[in-house]
Amino acid sequence: MGWHCEVDFSTVVKRYSTLTPMDGVRYSSTMDLRQKILDRIAAQSTSVRDVSLRAKLSAGGLRDFLAGRSSSLKVDTLEKVASALDTPLHELLPGGSGGAVDIPITHEVAAGAWRAVDEARQAKIGTVTVPGPLAFPSARHWAELVRGESMNRIIPDGARVHVVDAVAIGYAPRHGDIVVVVRRRAQGAFEERSLKQVRLASSAVSLWPCSHSPDWQAPLTLDGGPQGDETSEIEIVGLVLGAYLPLNNLPA
Repeated sequence: MGWHCEVDFSTVVKRYSTLTPMDGVRYSSTMDLRQKILDRIAAQSTSVRDVSLRAKLSAGGLRDFLAGRSSSLKVDTLEKVASALDTPLHELLPGGSGGAVDIPITHEVAAGAWRAVDEARQAKIGTVTVPGPLAFPSARHWAELVRGESMNRIIPDGARVHVVDAVAIGYAPRHGDIVVVVRRRAQGAFEERSLKQVRLASSAVSLWPCSHSPDWQAPLTLDGGPQGDETSEIEIVGLVLGAYLPLNNLPA
């Protein structure tokens, strides 16, 4: 029987994608976002109707979102609301008013996908915008595009995870953390990048998938050991700080 993941999807995945418009992407209707809009309306002694008029939106649409009757706002709608409130967009987003930071997407992370090292070290394949200020500001930050089902109880296929360099922050495994794990084989010629959740039991560290799929129920251990016909080396290379997902990809 697999270990039951200790963090659910809603607490790990930050349900917004980037700060720039993307077709079909919606920002989630988090309580934080609703409350920030309501606070701005109250601080300016204005009304939902007036904000809607200035944003050239239907009053009913914004009112339904703020009352919880609608679950999300389109990116362009949120931008119009921010403009009508004379408020920078990033100050309305979850994460506060610390600004926004673009980080590069440098890898795909997928359990079971072994790649030659030269292939695995990809050039930048996009960017994702995350709220600032960054934790561990002196360390290297990057994002990885999630592929496959090995962590889909928490982070589904298609999400982007925000990662900070484990070595740079002196990372020591903590129970419940989500980490990027690299396995190497054939004297380092091939590697696999995957997401795992840390489990501590006594002095032992194990790294678990969190998946609905029966194919992904077995843990790894940091001492490596036999993997099929050969021995692999295992390293935690990054700590996951957040996950971002276009909302049209959310699971039902």
